[in-house]
Amino acid sequence: MKATNAIKRQQRKLFIGEIISFAIIFTVLGFIIYALFQNAIYSNVDRSIEIQKEQILTNTIPDLPDPTGTSNQSSFNSSNNPPQNRTQNPGAGSPFQTETLIFAKDGTISNQDTIGQRNYQLLQKIKLDKSKKNKLVDLTVSTGNNLTSSFRTELIYVPTSNENAEYAGKYVIILANVDSEIMAIHSFQIVFLITLAIFAVLAVIVSYYLSRRSMQPIIKAWNRQQEFSADAAHELRTPLTVIQNNLEYLLTKPNAKIIDETESISNGLDETRRLKKLTESLLMLSRSDSNVLQLNVEETDVKTLFNNLITPYVEIASSQDKSLRIENNFNRSAQLDGGLIKQLSVILLDNALKYTPAGGTIVVTVAQVGTDLNLTVTDTGIGITDKDKENIFERFYRADNSRTQKTGGNGLGLSIAKWITEQHQGTITVTDNHPTGAKFIVKIPVK
Repeated sequence: MKATNAIKRQQRKLFIGEIISFAIIFTVLGFIIYALFQNAIYSNVDRSIEIQKEQILTNTIPDLPDPTGTSNQSSFNSSNNPPQNRTQNPGAGSPFQTETLIFAKDGTISNQDTIGQRNYQLLQKIKLDKSKKNKLVDLTVSTGNNLTSSFRTELIYVPTSNENAEYAGKYVIILANVDSEIMAIHSFQIVFLITLAIFAVLAVIVSYYLSRRSMQPIIKAWNRQQEFSADAAHELRTPLTVIQNNLEYLLTKPNAKIIDETESISNGLDETRRLKKLTESLLMLSRSDSNVLQLNVEETDVKTLFNNLITPYVEIASSQDKSLRIENNFNRSAQLDGGLIKQLSVILLDNALKYTPAGGTIVVTVAQVGTDLNLTVTDTGIGITDKDKENIFERFYRADNSRTQKTGGNGLGLSIAKWITEQHQGTITVTDNHPTGAKFIVKIPVK
């Protein structure tokens, strides 16, 4: 129950963390896009105001298409060039576009005739505020008949030296209508909020999926650790119990001679050896899980390595009335961790000897197949069922638990063999050896 609650808490933390991360990313990205969009909208408006400002101060008009094919850029003078509106005045019911307001010295609008009565009704509400000179200001003005427009404005002062008498010595407000820009920004805000809402839903779904997916290896590792601890405790308990019982039995006979209690002492020594081997295996697997163990790869004479390894086992097999032979056809050196390859081979040989009955045969084949070193250990023992083949490389797994005491196995050897193989970027598999027995095949790529 505690483990389940801890896993749920961890998954909840991952879920909340991923939601917050997505929210920050989407929000920051959205506001950056919004700021860039708004800046792009108003930069064009500000540029048009700046151009018109320059035209007024320099008393020029831009080049416009002319039917005669000539340019109409010229200088204004007070006698023949009245102020001109740079764009068409809006028609009835249409939004305002651009306009220029010229203020007389008394603060009244002096170009009422050129801006039109309709526009004047709207713009007359704009008052001269000299403190806003040369500043971009946003204004919203309206009339009583629900005509409302928004403007981007700049107040400038035209020097008395200006050749255009209409502007000279007066304050001028340049207005650029931004109704369409505001509508575009408003539409963008709606789209932006809808997009954020959609992304929020997607973020919740994706975060939930990612949190569950992230927890899978954690849950697997947790369960594996729990199983490992339970199995290790069980395996350690058996030899410790035997040793304790033998020692307590010996304590009941303080006057007995060693020769009379050789069986109890021998059993204790056997369990001590088993306990030592189990401890070494557990330590190795623990180090492999924490990536403490590193390969010591070096140039290795493969043929010599296996010949020296198999020779003692030939005698052991013979003493057990079993036949062991080696077919070593690998005739070159390879980059390997010789110590670990030797340990791998010993594990496979020990298993073959344990589960092969008297009169049986064990064959070790070492060969090069393509770029792989192939190690095959074949026995004529009882074989392995298809169900057991799927789990035989798991820790503490034994195909037949009733044979534990007889063979002295602890279910860790093949797990170590698999780890050694994978560290060499290889594979290990088990198949049937017909008519009886099992065949372990190790394939390791070599350079």
